[in-house]
Amino acid sequence: DILKVELGSLLEEAISSKVVFPSDSIKATCQTIHIFRNRLHPGNELRQKYKLTPQVAVTLKILLDSALVDWATQIDATKGTQT
Repeated sequence: DILKVELGSLLEEAISSKVVFPSDSIKATCQTIHIFRNRLHPGNELRQKYKLTPQVAVTLKILLDSALVDWATQIDATKGTQT
């Protein structure tokens, strides 16, 4: 059930099922966001030598926003080439 499964499981399933991401940069962005998302758990963060900073959170948000815009642009371009 997509409403109950965790993000990491969905990402792993997409990659193992060879879901085609619009670009390698979008796929890498999804993986990077997932890695840092796991760091937000307090138990994980307490064990880290290098702590997350507000600037890292802002950078990740900008990265995700950029990937989503890129993905939407590629979907729009694909729709324009379909007959």
